[in-house]
Amino acid sequence: MTVSPLDRKVVALLVGGFTLVILLMLATGRQGLGALQELGQGSAGLLAEERESGRALANAQELETEFDQIFYAVPGVQQAVAGDDLEARLLALEAALTRTHADGRTAPETDGNPRWREYYEAGLAFGQAVRRATASPLGARAVEDVRAAHRRVLEAIHALVVENDRRNEEFGDRDRRALEGAVRASLRLLAITGGIAVAVAVLTVILAQRLFRRLTWQRAELERLSLGVLQTQETTLRRVAHDLHDQIGQALTALDANLGALESVSKDRAVKERVEDCIGLVQDLMSETRSLSQLLRPSILDDFGLEVSFESLTASFAQRTGTAVRFTSTCSGRLHEDMETHLYRIAQEALTNVARHSGATAVDLTLKESGRVVELTIEDNGRGLVKKPSDSVGGVGLHSMQARAHEIGGTIEIVNKREGGLRIVVQAPIVRVERHDPQDAIAVG
Repeated sequence: MTVSPLDRKVVALLVGGFTLVILLMLATGRQGLGALQELGQGSAGLLAEERESGRALANAQELETEFDQIFYAVPGVQQAVAGDDLEARLLALEAALTRTHADGRTAPETDGNPRWREYYEAGLAFGQAVRRATASPLGARAVEDVRAAHRRVLEAIHALVVENDRRNEEFGDRDRRALEGAVRASLRLLAITGGIAVAVAVLTVILAQRLFRRLTWQRAELERLSLGVLQTQETTLRRVAHDLHDQIGQALTALDANLGALESVSKDRAVKERVEDCIGLVQDLMSETRSLSQLLRPSILDDFGLEVSFESLTASFAQRTGTAVRFTSTCSGRLHEDMETHLYRIAQEALTNVARHSGATAVDLTLKESGRVVELTIEDNGRGLVKKPSDSVGGVGLHSMQARAHEIGGTIEIVNKREGGLRIVVQAPIVRVERHDPQDAIAVG
């Protein structure tokens, strides 16, 4: 089948489209995998940062208790009396404050956060306020300074907690936005991939429909040409058969009569022998002409119908080939001329194939009528087909039988029998004609 330039372009477009779809799917998968890896790495880093900053913040919150205890231990705050260990506790608190400040300031998540510096300075200011309050006579101002310093420490710790929550929320929003961006990018790629896939699928369907239509048209055109050839062949065979009978047959008959008359009047023995020899040759030629006319277009088919024609065909085939042939029929009445012709030619071609290829010793030919369907079956006990009929085994013969079956609106089935041999079954809707009186058979002489 010839492929047009347009079809080649469409095929190239389909191949390119499928390739692009595959590449886009790979790109989508790669982008999704990269996004997952990036999110995994970001989450791992965020967990590490939160662990460091959380430890520093926890230390700061633990120190809040110590700040409270020292605050309440200052004389004048709650009628407390300064103990001997207050200075030691202040020193320990300041040392812990320095460590906590160092941990918080160096944590990756809190790098550059001024709240830790404010917390550290508030803690140192608290210690100085407590020392001033315990070193000088107590007064309302000193107590108020301690209260204010303690309040600033609490506010600094609260600010650290608020800042930590804000930064955690910010990091969560950042990861969420990164995930949403990756999802949107993947969805865009998937949408593009889906659009291209749909377009390629539509083009594939269109191309497949075009190819199916072309194949259907080519098959119909081939059947039309094949049927045209068969009809032309049948018309030619019929004309040649009638010409053999009407012209050559009549001429041979006249020649035989003239030679017979010449023989009766001739007195010369040598001439009589020559005339007798000529009469024998003419009669042989008449017999051959009659047989050839019957093979080309049997007049018995036109005159008496299919059943009688099959009886004559099977009898002559058995006599000519020595193959046992059994014919049975349950079909009554005449069929349409074209149907009788095509069924006869199918049977004739099947018997020819039996004689040439099958090596069969017995053939069964059955013609039966079932409702509105006529069925012709030819079976033999030969070798059968080496391959399936669809593999063009048998060449023109089987194809011509298929074309003839389709011409009469029927079907043909050609299968190898399980027990050996070939079975050909033709089924077609019955088309009848009005009964007519048989004409005289075409005969030579």
